[in-house]
Amino acid sequence: MTGNDRKPVAVATTSFEERNGQFSPDGRWVAFETNESGSFQMVVQPFPNASGKWQVSTGGGTYPRWRADGKELYFIGPDGKLMAATVSSDGRFLINQVLDDPSATPITLILNWKPSAR
Repeated sequence: MTGNDRKPVAVATTSFEERNGQFSPDGRWVAFETNESGSFQMVVQPFPNASGKWQVSTGGGTYPRWRADGKELYFIGPDGKLMAATVSSDGRFLINQVLDDPSATPITLILNWKPSAR
């Protein structure tokens, strides 16, 4: 904040529960959780003039965090997986949806592997 105008600004004033607000690095967006749809979802809206609100999660979301350059919004899905919504060059949010594919081969990560000496 600059100057002497340091009045509080209401970000969301609905009868629903809004929590865990996070401002984008450039200060133009605020992301937060809201239960307006019946379950907590991730939404974003412009700041300081809330001219609209867009849901960026598809199956629920909590704990929003912005990437340092503001080009992605990360959040935790209801299954505990890390989700990301990408901000396109025109300022729109692209929603990534995780699809469970039972035929997909899992990734195995081996830590502290040392090849045998020959």
